[in-house]
Amino acid sequence: MNADTLKKITDKVPAFRDLTTRQLHGMIQAGETIVPEPGTVLCKEAETSTDMFIPLSGELSGETNNLQLMAVKTSDVVGEMSLITGLPRSATIKVVREATLFVVHKEQFDNLMRENVDLAVKVYRNMLLSLCSKLRDTNIHLVASNLGV
Repeated sequence: MNADTLKKITDKVPAFRDLTTRQLHGMIQAGETIVPEPGTVLCKEAETSTDMFIPLSGELSGETNNLQLMAVKTSDVVGEMSLITGLPRSATIKVVREATLFVVHKEQFDNLMRENVDLAVKVYRNMLLSLCSKLRDTNIHLVASNLGV
């Protein structure tokens, strides 16, 4: 992958913010790019799977109990909780529109984090910021729903 492509990924994906070129190369080695068909279920709620998905293009949907929780757009991160904790999925993730996804696999991710503490600090901080933002958005949505807004 050339430097321009790496720069575009770094700029678009908040989880990779502040990574050096070398660190980003390591993250890319921990995953792969896939192009699933629209309608593809990437993971199912309550199932055990540990991949993290980052749409580079297209759109995904997060659902629970047939209720759409979120639209996952380009450069959002989904599946990070299972990647980090190994716990079952909290939602079903489906491909809504033709998408190119970067998929990070747990075993490679964990090895990379153990080998590079500076990278681990940056990636975990970025994921924590992302999860906090998602939690805040969910809280706002729940309050608005309960107030009938």
